[in-house]
Amino acid sequence: MIGYISSCLKGSVNLVKGLIITFKYMLKPVVTIQYPYEKKVVSERYRGIMGLTTKAEQDMKDQETGLENDHLLCISCFKCMDACPVECIDIQREKGDKGKFELKGFSINFARCTFCGLCVDACPVAGKAIVHTRHYEEVFFERKEMVFDLRKLDLVGQGLRPHEQLGDQQVEILRRVRGNPRSFNFTQTERESLETIIVNGHLARLNPEQFDLIKKIATADPQGSSISFGDQDVLRILLDENSQRFELSTFGVDK
Repeated sequence: MIGYISSCLKGSVNLVKGLIITFKYMLKPVVTIQYPYEKKVVSERYRGIMGLTTKAEQDMKDQETGLENDHLLCISCFKCMDACPVECIDIQREKGDKGKFELKGFSINFARCTFCGLCVDACPVAGKAIVHTRHYEEVFFERKEMVFDLRKLDLVGQGLRPHEQLGDQQVEILRRVRGNPRSFNFTQTERESLETIIVNGHLARLNPEQFDLIKKIATADPQGSSISFGDQDVLRILLDENSQRFELSTFGVDK
């Protein structure tokens, strides 16, 4: 009997201790981040996906040569490739008419990359031609997708997502919206803009007018329309990828 009472008292004490901790945190400010609509700001020294940086606009005008990749700071010196301990960097270059090397290709295999930063340290260019960005949101379904070519590294260096095409699911949702335009009260201009997004290349890099159109679809009341709340979440991902380019706050959340 004494043992039973003792165990009950110990259990009650432990329950009270747990409730004290619970109530203590209930009174503190909320720290939960509503990802992906809110994102934690990572450290400036965070080693995220690498990207290639571009010249300043004035430098592009002063040093214009007409070469395909002339806007990049990279001088194709191979130093970052030589410094890489896992050999995940591959650079292609050709000697131009004036004896200067021209950058023809640049790729990084992130399946092998250890994010050690030695390539950045080895870069002799002022301001660094290759940098670690704070971009960390990448998902791959095949190993070949983890190899970023020159185009993708250029986009990442500009602060953009490396994906150029809309996903099949996003395109299908927009097609259903096109088939039921009355529920969204589209203007003729908006209908033409929607048609352009669907038909001409499915570019994920929206212009401001297209961005506003997708935002209108993603924030409308889906009742009576051809899309669901889940469909709107898919479109919100597309908006989130473009919001930093226009310095916009997509859903009232400061980026």
